[in-house]
Amino acid sequence: MRNLWRIKDVLEWTTRYFRDRGIKEARLEADLLLARALQKD
Repeated sequence: MRNLWRIKDVLEWTTRYFRDRGIKEARLEADLLLARALQKD
């Protein structure tokens, strides 16, 4: 079975990844990155 990633999953994972690396506005940066990747900016 394939492991499916929903947008919510990607956003949460990316936020944790950024936060763990000391990025202060981790959620905002994750939102902006995902919006750019999905061409929703």
